[in-house]
Amino acid sequence: MLDAVVAGVDSSCCSATLTALLPDWATPKAPDASRRYDLSFHSVVHLTYVHTMQFKTKLRLGTIIAAIVPAAIVAGVLDVLAIHQSQAIVTTLTQQQLESIRTAKKYEIERYFTTIQNQVAAFAKDTMIVDAVTAFSAAFTNTAELGTPPGTTERARLRDYYVNDFGKAYASNNNGETADAQGSFDALDAAAVTFQYRYIAANPSALGSKDEYAGPSRDAYDMLHARYHPAIRDFLQRFDYHDIFLVDADSGRVVYSVFKELDYAT
Repeated sequence: MLDAVVAGVDSSCCSATLTALLPDWATPKAPDASRRYDLSFHSVVHLTYVHTMQFKTKLRLGTIIAAIVPAAIVAGVLDVLAIHQSQAIVTTLTQQQLESIRTAKKYEIERYFTTIQNQVAAFAKDTMIVDAVTAFSAAFTNTAELGTPPGTTERARLRDYYVNDFGKAYASNNNGETADAQGSFDALDAAAVTFQYRYIAANPSALGSKDEYAGPSRDAYDMLHARYHPAIRDFLQRFDYHDIFLVDADSGRVVYSVFKELDYAT
């Protein structure tokens, strides 16, 4: 019967009736053009927003970099300038300090030599020293000319002092370098052998301490030595001199020495 009813109904009417009889969820719907437009619009807006944010981020990063790089360059330049300036200041201060030290040392050296010059001048003008030089020169000459010439024993003992005592001490104080001790001994004349034997080889004090010996008592020279030696030695010790010579003005002979080293009596 249904077939008959359906057969008797117009096709268009049937179509409309079937459509009306179907539920909403089963009824086919045409695509919503406005919906597609809205989706497309929102997609475009979203993409535009994303690109805008990326552009702003890049712009901010570029601005930060543009600010940091020049600042870093300026800081680096300032550091270099500061280092050079500090080096220049240190150099200047060092030069000033060295100049100050040089000036102070120059003054000290000049004062030292001026003091020595004044001491020696005053010492040489002292009447005791003037009398001592005159007396030593005369006594030395008399002993050398009128005294007994040095014998074989005296010469042998003095030579032994040159070669062994002095020679070994010289090598020890000069990194093993040897001195021509034999040649120095052979160059001595009779007067030098006489006085060096008496005040050096026969001196009971050790090498470097020969000033402790007041001398023997043989002749006028020994008496003069016992008289003047203590005062002259005291002057040397007070002002820390290495040695003091009394030299005969005519012959150039060292007629007296505090420490009695190898230049004594030569």
